[in-house]
Amino acid sequence: MTISSPTTTSNVLTEEAWALQNKLNPFPVAGTLSWDGTTLRFTLASLAGEAFVGWVEERTKLRDLAARLRTGERIEVFSWTTDVFSVSWPAMYAGSTLEVKGPNAEKWLIALDYPSGGSISQTISLFTGRKKGKIWKKALGG
Repeated sequence: MTISSPTTTSNVLTEEAWALQNKLNPFPVAGTLSWDGTTLRFTLASLAGEAFVGWVEERTKLRDLAARLRTGERIEVFSWTTDVFSVSWPAMYAGSTLEVKGPNAEKWLIALDYPSGGSISQTISLFTGRKKGKIWKKALGG
């Protein structure tokens, strides 16, 4: 098993991550989380087009996401500067998932490793996510 670490390029921290609908029914949607020191972004790409994105459409008011993503379009879910967002780390995820609150009380739950089912794979996911989470916590504060 390979544990990937966040990538830092030109002072930008990036990570393959998953937006979760909520803590009980996650419906994970793959994307890229990035932080350049002033702006936090979450962007969807083609892999997200294979997931159930209806809840993302509803939350963002964007339409035809799956079709747009399958054609290669990259879609920015959020892009917030430090003055308009806050980050917390829900205890139930042991540091592997962050909750980002943006303007207008928008909330996004972002897992730093794929939220898999089953106790063994979920435990492995928590460990790898925690490793990544430490890097992100240091970068974002918290």
